[in-house]
Amino acid sequence: TPLYSSAASDVYKRQVRTRFQETASRALGTPESGLVPGMVLGDISTLDEDLKTAFRTCGLSHLTAVSGANFAIIIGALLLAVRAVGAGPRLSVAVIACAIVVFVLLVRPSPSVVRAAVMGAVGLLALLVRRRAQAVPALCTAIVVLLLIWPAFAVHPGFMLSVAATAGLIVMAPPIVDRLRRHRVPGGLAEVLA
Repeated sequence: TPLYSSAASDVYKRQVRTRFQETASRALGTPESGLVPGMVLGDISTLDEDLKTAFRTCGLSHLTAVSGANFAIIIGALLLAVRAVGAGPRLSVAVIACAIVVFVLLVRPSPSVVRAAVMGAVGLLALLVRRRAQAVPALCTAIVVLLLIWPAFAVHPGFMLSVAATAGLIVMAPPIVDRLRRHRVPGGLAEVLA
């Protein structure tokens, strides 16, 4: 049985989600407290019905679904933290890769979550190694593996946009980091901004 479907894992995920909801409730009032778990974990179980309707009406319901934005926020914040304590590129990649795996298991590994995680990991790799010669083959490998697992992605607009965004990161992030560093922006911050 896969790890993410085991009873112990489900109990742990429920505990994490419950604690997160309780923390959001203490920090914010209602209806806002239901929005934070939705935006971070894709958990809209405590989101106020009026707020759900308002999000749908405004076309913003995608903000409460786990997507590449969630991974970008997590990767960016964690990258900034590990670089601030002086971690090198290899340790940073290891820490963030572990965080991505834990996050995928926590929010349930649906195809869209796995796609976002894989593209986030490839973007992270490209950012940290800053060598397009390594990042482009990594992106191509990720695309092939994902298409072998979920062939329907081949015609899915979300997948195409994820690939395009990740390719953009691979091509554009290293020159942006270099330019920011030339303007005396600290390395870790430059990487997160890029």
